[in-house]
Amino acid sequence: MPDFKFDLETFVRAYMDLKKEWQNGSRACYEFWDSVTRAMNNNDSNVSVNKVLGDYRDIKSGTVKNVLKYMDDVKGKPEARDVTNTIQFVAEQVFFPKQNRKSFDDNLYYDNTTYMQMFLNRMKSFKDKQLVYDVLKQFQSFSGYYQKPAEEVYNNSVKNPAKAGVYKDIATMLANNENATLEDIAEMIYFVETPDEALKIINDVFARTDEILDKELSKDVPGTERVRDILAQPSSVVNKVLNLNQLNPSLQKILNVRDGSNDEFFNQLKQWSQMANNKYDFNKVIGSGDAQYVTNYENTLEQENIDLTNQNEELKKEKGALEQSRNQFRDNFDREKLLNKKMEQRYNDERAARISVEKMLQKALDVIAAYERGNQEIDKAGVFNKAAAKVKMKEEVENAKDELKRAEAEEKKRMAELVARQKAMGEAISI
Repeated sequence: MPDFKFDLETFVRAYMDLKKEWQNGSRACYEFWDSVTRAMNNNDSNVSVNKVLGDYRDIKSGTVKNVLKYMDDVKGKPEARDVTNTIQFVAEQVFFPKQNRKSFDDNLYYDNTTYMQMFLNRMKSFKDKQLVYDVLKQFQSFSGYYQKPAEEVYNNSVKNPAKAGVYKDIATMLANNENATLEDIAEMIYFVETPDEALKIINDVFARTDEILDKELSKDVPGTERVRDILAQPSSVVNKVLNLNQLNPSLQKILNVRDGSNDEFFNQLKQWSQMANNKYDFNKVIGSGDAQYVTNYENTLEQENIDLTNQNEELKKEKGALEQSRNQFRDNFDREKLLNKKMEQRYNDERAARISVEKMLQKALDVIAAYERGNQEIDKAGVFNKAAAKVKMKEEVENAKDELKRAEAEEKKRMAELVARQKAMGEAISI
C-alpha cells in the first residue's frame, strides 16, 4: 500500500465497494464503519481495527482493506480525528443519517439536506467520474434522496428550496457526467424552468440518441430491445412537454397560459415530435434497406428537352429579378446623386451667406473705427489743426461707408442669384 492516500474520495470508493460486496443496505455498512471507527479511537492498544473484523464476514474488497490498514496505522495519532470525521460524515450524515434519531426506524424524519449539498459539492472535484456516477445513481434510486420537482410539490405541503436544489444537482451532475446515459440526459426535462431550457434538453436528447443509436447499429446484430429503448426517448421527452406531464411547476405555470394551437414554442415542439416519429421509427431503423434502381440507359431526348426548358424558365426568372434589381439600384443611385448635389449647393450657399454677413459686419466696424480714430485725432490737434483733422476724419469715414455699401450691394446680388436659382429648380425660396 505504498501509494495509498486516505481522503474523502478514497473512503467513498471503499464505502461503495463494501455496499456492493455485501449487497446490503446502508444500515449494515453504517454499523461496520461505526465499529471500526470506535476501535480506532479506543485507547486500549490491544484493540485493533482489524480484530473487529472477526465479528463480520470475510471482506474481499481491497479498497476496504487499505482503509482499515490505514486506520490501524493512525490509531492514537492526530490523523485519527480527520479519519473519524470523514467516516462519520459519509456513513452517518450522507448514506445513513442517524443524528437526532430516536431509533433506526426514525431515519425518514431526519433532514440531512445541508450535508447532502456539501457532499455533492465535494464530489465535483473527484477524479474518478465513474465513482461519482455510481454514487449519484445510488442517491437517485431512493425517494428520500431524490424527487422530481412536480413530485416534491405533490408529496410535501411545504416546498423545501434547499432539498429542491439537491435534487436538481443530482440530476444535473448525472447528465453532465462522462458516463451519462440517454436516460440521464432525458431526466433533465423534469427540472428545466423555461421553454428555452426545454428546447435545449430536447435537442441534446436527439443528438445523444443519434450517437448511441449509431454505436448500437454498428454491431453485427443490434439488440432489438435496446434499440427500442433508444428510439423511444426522443418522442417521450417531447411528449412530456407537450402534455405538461410531471414538468417543473415553474415551467407548467408559463405554458399553461399559452395557446398551444398558435404558439411558436408549441409549434417547434410539434415539429420535434414529427421528426421523432419519422426518424426514429423502429421498423424503418431496423428493417430499412439501401438498395436503389440504377438505370441502364442514357437520358432520352425528351427528358433532355424537359430539363433544358426548366432551366431556361429558371434563367428567365433570374434575369428578370436581376434587371429589376439593376433598375432599382440605378434609380437609387440617381436620387442619391441629385441629393448630394443639392446638399453640396446648399452648403455652398450657406457658406457664401456666412462670408457675406461677416464681410458687411467688418465694414460696419470699419466705419465705427474711422469715427473713433477721427475724434481722437481732433482731440489731440491744436487750435489751428482741428479743421484739418476734421477733414481727414470725414474722408476716412466716407471711404469706410463706401466699402460698406459695396458689401451690401454684393449681398443683394448674391441673394437675387440664389432666389433665381431656387425658382428655376422649383424649390421653396429661402430669404
